[in-house]
Amino acid sequence: MPKRIGLLSVIWIACWVGPALAQAALGRAKEMLQDLAQERSEATQTGQEAKFTPAYINARLSEIEVSVNSGILSLLNRTPTVRALEVQQELRDLQERDDTVGVFSCGTGSQTFYIVGYALIGAITSSRSWIGAFGSGPEDGSFKLLASVDNSLPDKTLALQRLSCDADTGNTFLAYGVNWGDAHSRLTVIAYSFGGNVLRSVWSRRDLPEGRLTIEHGTIVLNFMSSLTPPWVELQESYQLTPKGIEPLRKTDDPPVARTRWLTPGISPELANAVSVWLGRTTNFHNSLREEL
Repeated sequence: MPKRIGLLSVIWIACWVGPALAQAALGRAKEMLQDLAQERSEATQTGQEAKFTPAYINARLSEIEVSVNSGILSLLNRTPTVRALEVQQELRDLQERDDTVGVFSCGTGSQTFYIVGYALIGAITSSRSWIGAFGSGPEDGSFKLLASVDNSLPDKTLALQRLSCDADTGNTFLAYGVNWGDAHSRLTVIAYSFGGNVLRSVWSRRDLPEGRLTIEHGTIVLNFMSSLTPPWVELQESYQLTPKGIEPLRKTDDPPVARTRWLTPGISPELANAVSVWLGRTTNFHNSLREEL
């Protein structure tokens, strides 16, 4: 009987301590983010904003990252086992945004892995990203950080999309985001492969103007504009995940699927193209004039 009571006591302590530790660490991280925002606001009002250089903000966010990861580990090691959706919700509440976090789980054999990504916002157009893989060890079953990638998507939103979790293609996923405050919504997409102890970048497309990512029946489809200035066309690229990696279904040097982007609905193609050419010439003129000045 005493052994039974002892076991129940251990279970009760684990159920209570795990969430409490997680809430303490994530709560501390949230306070640190709020303090940084308050300091920036006060510095702007007093004319001392020069202190908040990109390097300084990045260093502050790196400190906050430690508390966030501590909270994630406490969540994963709680009893009963946490779900990926719960981890994502906790990280979402950290900054009350949906575009700064992605979480999913992947089970291979007797092991379960959690892939976690988030972006900590330090200024209007500044953020620091972190992506990590957590796995349960064979010794005691507790979760540990197995691999991570620091700031591979700086100053961008962040989301994750799982591509595969099987013996043939391994654990492969996409991390992607667009620049904060970017009028052209330039998209960066990076594919990672996780082999148990390392996160390796295996493919990427970067700074695609007005980029959009969709996954259709396992096919990666990217739509984006050909340039930042007219005349422009909308391009589409398609890729497929294979045992050899991510391979193009249509090579980028082949004639792309493209169409002119109309400036105003209802106008004729001839007029749209004429306006695009005129705008392009005007942009080039202003650029050359700026260089001369």
